Amino acid sequence: LEDRLAVLKQMEGHVTQRELDCIFLSLDLQPETGKTKTEQISALCRHIQLLRRYDGGRLRQKCFLIWKKN
Repeated sequence: LEDRLAVLKQMEGHVTQRELDCIFLSLDLQPETGKTKTEQISALCRHIQLLRRYDGGRLRQKCFLIWKKN
């Protein structure tokens, strides 16, 4: 998961709102349209850290395929 968090943080400077919305939806979350991109990325990082803490190795790998394509 550390590499996925690093990829997400690298996207901060050039990610589009559409890409953020796709990532939120792939994680079964509602997009946070009222916040800045930086705030949205922080929220995604917090969510991924919670998943790591409570789900560990059982995480669905498909959630992160979008990030690798971009």
